[in-house]
Amino acid sequence: DDQVERVRVGGQLARFEPDPRVPLTVPELARFLRNPVKAFFKQRLNVVFGEAEEEGADEETFGVAGLEEYGLVRELAGEVLSQLPEVGRTDVEALVDAALAGMQRAGRLPLGGLAERTQRQLAANLVPMLQTWQAVQAEHPSPATRQRLHAVHGAVLLDDWLDHLREGVNGGGIPVWLELDTGKLAARQPRRRGLVPRADKLLMAWVRSLAAAASGVQVAGVLVGRDATLHITPMPPEDAEATLAVLMAHWQEGLSRPLPLALR
Repeated sequence: DDQVERVRVGGQLARFEPDPRVPLTVPELARFLRNPVKAFFKQRLNVVFGEAEEEGADEETFGVAGLEEYGLVRELAGEVLSQLPEVGRTDVEALVDAALAGMQRAGRLPLGGLAERTQRQLAANLVPMLQTWQAVQAEHPSPATRQRLHAVHGAVLLDDWLDHLREGVNGGGIPVWLELDTGKLAARQPRRRGLVPRADKLLMAWVRSLAAAASGVQVAGVLVGRDATLHITPMPPEDAEATLAVLMAHWQEGLSRPLPLALR
């Protein structure tokens, strides 16, 4: 509380100096870029912002939309994915139906006439996405050697590993990382036809690609969402090194004072 009060009335915290024994990681850098102020409060002031209170368990659900729908899709996808290694591709739809039926019995979905419509809506989001995910995994069946990610800028050391890489069916080529995102990856923009990838949804893929290219590691990526599948190509190493250096400098600066950066 004293630290927060000093910041509030204009007092200065000492400049943040990274501990070389605790290097920066790719997920940590991405979390900082997603919300620099939250990262500052957590690391420098040990202040953690609480999540919004969940809907009471006794309240009846009459419909799903927005964050509630996103949470249900994410939960259902996790349940189905935990069973996919043991079944064939044709079982995805049946697994989704079973998961939805279990959620309905538990009172997690709307009652009455809305029930069937809600289940159709959730299944329409889940089934194509999970089938695409299975197809992408089948196209990259073999594990590849993990790669070290290493970069230094001033006093900031980034040191991490790129795990769970895969190789294509025919082998050879560059390794690929695969990621499933249960949200929407694209949006419509005025004066442009079709869907355009959302930059805010590509944050982790961008930082991962920067760190890989800056470390001399050539990797590609496939990001599967509910509305699009995005293919990530390797970046030019020189450009990646320069951009990553800027982000690492901002990370140190952002832990010295809150930076007014907004992801979108």
